Amino acid sequence: MEHKPLPAKRDRSNENLTRTIERLIRRCDKISLRGNFDVYLLVRRNNRYYEYNSASDSSFPASIDEISDFL
Repeated sequence: MEHKPLPAKRDRSNENLTRTIERLIRRCDKISLRGNFDVYLLVRRNNRYYEYNSASDSSFPASIDEISDFL
Protein backbone atom coordinates (compact mmCIF):
# COMPACT_ATOMS: atom_id res chain seq x y z
CA MET A 1 0.00 0.00 0.00
CA GLU A 2 1.44 3.33 -1.06
CA HIS A 3 0.92 6.47 1.03
CA LYS A 4 0.17 9.74 -0.69
CA PRO A 5 1.59 12.89 0.87
CA LEU A 6 -0.93 15.15 2.56
CA PRO A 7 -1.70 18.35 0.70
CA ALA A 8 -0.17 21.49 2.16
CA LYS A 9 -2.43 23.44 4.46
CA ARG A 10 -3.81 26.63 3.06
CA ASP A 11 -2.53 29.84 4.64
CA ARG A 12 -5.52 31.27 6.47
CA SER A 13 -3.71 33.96 8.43
CA ASN A 14 -5.45 36.80 6.58
CA GLU A 15 -8.87 35.19 7.05
CA ASN A 16 -8.17 34.66 10.75
CA LEU A 17 -6.98 38.24 11.14
CA THR A 18 -10.10 39.59 9.44
CA ARG A 19 -12.34 37.57 11.76
CA THR A 20 -10.37 38.70 14.80
CA ILE A 21 -10.66 42.35 13.83
CA GLU A 22 -14.39 41.95 13.15
CA ARG A 23 -14.85 40.46 16.64
CA LEU A 24 -12.82 43.28 18.17
CA ILE A 25 -14.98 45.89 16.41
CA ARG A 26 -18.16 44.18 17.63
CA ARG A 27 -16.80 44.27 21.18
CA CYS A 28 -15.96 47.95 20.84
CA ASP A 29 -19.52 48.55 19.67
CA LYS A 30 -20.91 46.70 22.70
CA ILE A 31 -18.72 48.74 25.06
CA SER A 32 -19.89 51.91 23.39
CA LEU A 33 -23.56 51.02 23.67
CA ARG A 34 -23.55 49.50 27.16
CA GLY A 35 -21.41 52.09 28.90
CA ASN A 36 -22.26 55.17 26.86
CA PHE A 37 -18.58 55.52 25.93
CA ASP A 38 -17.01 56.98 22.82
CA VAL A 39 -14.68 54.33 21.39
CA TYR A 40 -12.07 54.77 18.67
CA LEU A 41 -10.00 51.87 17.35
CA LEU A 42 -7.28 51.95 14.72
CA VAL A 43 -5.42 48.79 13.70
CA ARG A 44 -2.65 48.71 11.11
CA ARG A 45 -1.07 45.68 9.50
CA ASN A 46 1.07 45.74 6.35
CA ASN A 47 -0.01 49.31 5.56
CA ARG A 48 -3.67 48.32 5.70
CA TYR A 49 -5.85 50.16 8.20
CA TYR A 50 -8.96 49.03 10.02
CA GLU A 51 -10.85 51.79 11.78
CA TYR A 52 -13.83 51.94 14.13
CA ASN A 53 -15.35 55.08 15.60
CA SER A 54 -18.50 54.93 17.71
CA ALA A 55 -18.95 58.71 17.70
CA SER A 56 -20.42 60.60 14.80
CA ASP A 57 -18.90 63.79 16.22
CA SER A 58 -16.01 65.08 14.09
CA SER A 59 -14.14 66.26 17.21
CA PHE A 60 -13.60 62.65 18.28
CA PRO A 61 -11.04 61.21 18.46
CA ALA A 62 -8.95 64.01 19.88
CA SER A 63 -5.60 64.83 18.34
CA ILE A 64 -2.41 63.42 19.86
CA ASP A 65 -1.56 66.88 21.22
CA GLU A 66 -4.92 67.14 22.98
CA ILE A 67 -4.55 63.67 24.45
CA SER A 68 -1.00 64.31 25.69
CA ASP A 69 -2.30 67.29 27.70
CA PHE A 70 -4.25 64.83 29.87
CA LEU A 71 -1.32 62.50 30.52
